[in-house]
Amino acid sequence: MDAKGILYLIGTPIGNLADVTLRALETLRACDVIYCEDTRVSRRLLSHHGISKPTSSFHEYSDARVVERIRRDLEAGKKVGYVTDAGMPGVSDPGPQLVAMCMAEGLEVDVIPGPSALAAALAHLPVQPQRFTFMAFPGKKRAQLRKFAKEIAGMGHPAVVFVGPHDLAKLTDAAIETLPAETRVLFCREMTKLFQEVRFIGLGELKERAAKEVRGEITLIFVPPEAEPHTAGDAEPHVGLSNAADSLAKLGLSGRDRIRTLNSLFPGQKDAVRRAVYNTGAEPPGGEGD
Repeated sequence: MDAKGILYLIGTPIGNLADVTLRALETLRACDVIYCEDTRVSRRLLSHHGISKPTSSFHEYSDARVVERIRRDLEAGKKVGYVTDAGMPGVSDPGPQLVAMCMAEGLEVDVIPGPSALAAALAHLPVQPQRFTFMAFPGKKRAQLRKFAKEIAGMGHPAVVFVGPHDLAKLTDAAIETLPAETRVLFCREMTKLFQEVRFIGLGELKERAAKEVRGEITLIFVPPEAEPHTAGDAEPHVGLSNAADSLAKLGLSGRDRIRTLNSLFPGQKDAVRRAVYNTGAEPPGGEGD
């Protein structure tokens, strides 16, 4: 009996074509055929790296015949690659259909890790979350967006969201209607590209940004305020604030600079900020941050 093939799920750059791993390029060159979310996008990557391979489309609107064709390719012993327009397969794309088919048919699957907008956005976050929720795309209808915002409001920890530029304003309105006014948002647009934009802002500034013409891929991280505001008598600041204070202390910043930075990240929490800085070994100078 002839050996069966293998399906490779290959991570590709989220913007900068240089952000591709050596293993990904090696695997793409070894594939007999590469299925793509959009062949036009993938061919640019392949051409940039001097790779010439047969390509075929497989996207969310593909019917069952494409999955069957991929199954036949694998049964025939071919090495089959699958790539999305950007990042890792399996997130807001039909990659899981292929994994399910392979599991059902006893066919081998291998994942070639690569760039991820989710991981890149989390790396930009100035506070290390103990946990977070990834919520992908929220939908386009206002009712969907309001429901989405209510889910975020009930979490108590950061939520990572992918949103298209044309849906940003509607999602922002739903967030302002539903989330606490002190909620902070990490706004990431066109990550790794020439016009990358990353800001840690409040809901009001997000609304101002959404009112302008926005282009490109957007990742948002909604960071909730403290569940209960701390008063001067509270013993410990919020864990996110404490982690941020520790990180700034390790950078060697003065107590004064740490307070200024933390006050910008945690508005309305001056007492907690001062305690967090004091607890990391630098007593705040009198009156600083008021």
